[in-house]
Amino acid sequence: MNQFCRNRVVISFVLAFFVFGGNVYPQQSSPVSESPSSVTHGVSPSSPQVAKVTPTAALLRPELNPYNVAIPEEFGSVEEVFQGTENSPLIVHIQNVHANYEAQVNIKGILNHLVEKYQFSLVQLEGAVSKLDPAILQPSYLKEANLKLVDFLMREGRITGADAFAVETDKPVELHGIEDYTLYKENLRMFKTIYKRQKDLKPYLNEIHRLILNIAPKLFAPELLDFTRKTEEFSTDKIDILDYLVYMNQLSERHGFGSLNDLKQMVEYPNLVRLMRLRAIEEKLNKSGLKKETEALKVEFQKRMPNSQKAENLLARLDESAKGVSPRSYFVELTELADEANIDFIGYPAFRVFAEFLIHQDEIDHRALFSELKKFEQFIQGKLFTSGDEKTLLAMIDFVSLLEQYFRLEMSREKIALYLKNKDQIKPSWISERLGELAEKYGVVARPAGDVEQLDSYMAEVEYFYQLVLKRDRVFTEKIISKMRSLGEEKTILVTGGFHKDGLIDYFRKENISYVVVNPKVDIKQGNENYVKVMLEEDAVVGSVFAGTFALEGQRPDLLVPFRWSTEVIGVGLAATMLELKAIDKNFLRDQQNRYLQIAENQPPPNGPISLRLVSPKEIGLRRQARTEIRTPSLDVFVRAEIRKDTGEFSVVAERVQEKTKIQAEPAKPFKLPKLNPTTLSTISRPLQSPLTASEISSPRIFPADTVVLPNGPYDNEVTKLISELGGVTPAGAKQLRERVIAGGRLTPAEIRTAKAVTGLGRPVGELSQAQIKGLALGEKERGLFNALVKPFDQEFFIALVLDTESQPEVSRAKLRSLVTAVQLNGKLAATVFGVDVRHFMMDSFGLPEERLADEPFKRILFLDEARRGVPMTNFDQAIGIAETFFTVRYGALLNFFVKAVPSAKGMSMDQFRKNFAFSIPAGKAGERLSLAVADISSETHQIFELDLESVRDLEVREAIGFFITLVASKLGVVEAAALIRELGDEAVKQTGPYRWRVLGTSGALKLISHLYQAYLKIAVAA
Repeated sequence: MNQFCRNRVVISFVLAFFVFGGNVYPQQSSPVSESPSSVTHGVSPSSPQVAKVTPTAALLRPELNPYNVAIPEEFGSVEEVFQGTENSPLIVHIQNVHANYEAQVNIKGILNHLVEKYQFSLVQLEGAVSKLDPAILQPSYLKEANLKLVDFLMREGRITGADAFAVETDKPVELHGIEDYTLYKENLRMFKTIYKRQKDLKPYLNEIHRLILNIAPKLFAPELLDFTRKTEEFSTDKIDILDYLVYMNQLSERHGFGSLNDLKQMVEYPNLVRLMRLRAIEEKLNKSGLKKETEALKVEFQKRMPNSQKAENLLARLDESAKGVSPRSYFVELTELADEANIDFIGYPAFRVFAEFLIHQDEIDHRALFSELKKFEQFIQGKLFTSGDEKTLLAMIDFVSLLEQYFRLEMSREKIALYLKNKDQIKPSWISERLGELAEKYGVVARPAGDVEQLDSYMAEVEYFYQLVLKRDRVFTEKIISKMRSLGEEKTILVTGGFHKDGLIDYFRKENISYVVVNPKVDIKQGNENYVKVMLEEDAVVGSVFAGTFALEGQRPDLLVPFRWSTEVIGVGLAATMLELKAIDKNFLRDQQNRYLQIAENQPPPNGPISLRLVSPKEIGLRRQARTEIRTPSLDVFVRAEIRKDTGEFSVVAERVQEKTKIQAEPAKPFKLPKLNPTTLSTISRPLQSPLTASEISSPRIFPADTVVLPNGPYDNEVTKLISELGGVTPAGAKQLRERVIAGGRLTPAEIRTAKAVTGLGRPVGELSQAQIKGLALGEKERGLFNALVKPFDQEFFIALVLDTESQPEVSRAKLRSLVTAVQLNGKLAATVFGVDVRHFMMDSFGLPEERLADEPFKRILFLDEARRGVPMTNFDQAIGIAETFFTVRYGALLNFFVKAVPSAKGMSMDQFRKNFAFSIPAGKAGERLSLAVADISSETHQIFELDLESVRDLEVREAIGFFITLVASKLGVVEAAALIRELGDEAVKQTGPYRWRVLGTSGALKLISHLYQAYLKIAVAA
């Protein structure tokens, strides 16, 4: 539970960085939505929508359950969890932020935590081809010296946190690369080529920005100008997604376009609504209150279910961030257990807020955020920007922003999709021409913007770069699963840049593979300059310094040429020796041969003497292995290559590279093959889930902790209608709906509207028209009594209620709703309410902010929930005792409140006040004592004796009784109304003496009261 209060950086910056702002460098980019399998001849960023696994997904073995994985807050956070099938492997995907020192240190910490706590033994990395040998980063016999070297290289951006982890750990962990050598090298070559074009692009962009800055004030009103500035700030990562979303939502609300705070918007913007809701909930999170409530909840469960192993197991996970199932499933299970124990979560407001926070946080689909945000942005733009020129300039601003990010290789997959949609317009020449036309029209001088045709010609190079990046995703998915199968591993850690995340998790979802996405903490002040510098340096270490065939790159021929040439030659030789193994696809091996031969032929032979020795191939288990040595006057290279019989996977590793001028040659270290496990992993493909139906949503599982938290979509049309109706349902309404569903009902718009009315604060229905009266389906006598109860009047009167908020919360809510209705009907009516935590109960039940209680009509209600100053009431009997004390000893406090709330009562004597007072007397011995005490002080104080509800099992009837009692009490001071109640309601309420009334419990009385309550609900729903 110590991770519940994520700070703004986690919710906004990290979310924005990985979803929108990541860069598409060979090892760094942002999350995406395309499946890697969609990459063929072009850049194709679309992907099918995959529904989330339902809360009923099969429970996996604990070691493969993604919901058991937690990350220490000091290192980072879990962004997304997906639970696959029962036999699913588990992949923990760490999103790398390259060359960011803080991120690398935290990645190292995350890896160490995962290996130590969850026994991961396989780490797979972007930026490497084969198995990593950390010995290269251990030149000294002093461990401390090696660690200092590693830390220095990490600060310089030369190695990663995974490299540092490999050097420091003493655990049996293997690190393997997931790259294709040729594809990576080509991607890197294009990266360097495109970055050289920046100098040509700079004068063009300077002129384009100057034109926009001069045209915009002439064309846009101040508000529109501010909107374009905000949009640009967001696109360039100067403000985060949450700030931008809040700004747009405020703009939309100000113009009456709609609000993302309205649950109805879930249909169009489910994830934006969740994000806004998450922000609002975060502000209400009460850490100290949550801790107290959690401990109190445990004590309550222990008291009511002392020997329940189920309760013990479930509560043991309450304080843990990893709960073994999705937050929705966990809190559903906890709610069901609470129902068994007769524990009502309404008394645990901080806990309920926390539950809703975790559910929303878990169910935000980060991949869908960008498309929803763009859709919302375009909606507002369409409303605000109306003229043709306004729309043209707005489009130019968007296109220029995309063009800049395109050339800087900072495109996310979603932005690639936008580029492809507007490919013909997002060209330097087209943008320059359109802006030139606007400049001439609005009197702005346009200057030459460089060679735009030359810049147009560069666009194909950039598109080719993005094609390569997407193709690498396909290679990644193949290698990840292949390596797990070959090593017999059921779980792995994966480290890649953010751009690759969504392509990978789309694949994992379609194959029903469990995964966890982890964000390391990052230094938000550090940009990507260090990474770009490292990538552009010719003598830089690229990827992991000990990561296989492209571990070294530089200009020195005695270092580069012999090594690269030798790796290709040994590859060809080894592949040839494997042709005899029939289990391997010969076509695959021939393709490998041709590939390596082609590369080897393009490499010039090394200068100076060289000896190449192919060690006799040796079959060990499922592997065929060979070694070679290359010796030059200044360099010795020891290379090992191997190929697997079962998968055809080929790898070449530099075991050791020695410069003779610095290091005396030593014998190559012996290579130990790990123990082979032929067990392979199986995954089950399944079709995409169909949209959620109304039958599926009609389940108590959608109401954990008595709060409406809808599962993520997609939805069918009927569910869309239900979502629209669910807008504005309070937690109390949600609970009532859930209770009806548990009893076998189904969610319908009519049920939801009734729940809103039942738990809403209802306004006065006023004088009813004949049509309304006819539509109530009441008898003549019932209609007369109904009119007597809801007829507005204007007379000073005061009523007192004692609520049992703990054991009768539904009746207490009905009484409060009735009380607010009564106060609205009579502008001179005030009231006091006694009960355990009644003030917060009122706020929680009806979703009222505390400041609302200071407004009409609530300011005329005095909530008393303290036994004495600063000491809260603890139970219902105590509340009755306090009510007696106030009427008999502290009556002055009530009169003072009455005079303050109802100014026309100024000058009223205490005797007059007691005559204009009605007490609702609870059933039971404590209530009888209260009645006697009231009568001793004043025989003219009205008393209405409540019905003992123990024998009434029907929830709706109990609510109806509570509602009826309060309305009757509010009318006892009106002679006309009291006479009508006596005459028309004698079946339900009897006057047993002067100023004494009693609610009856006969079947006829309950039927009458229920009819009146249904009539009120019908009017309230219509209102």
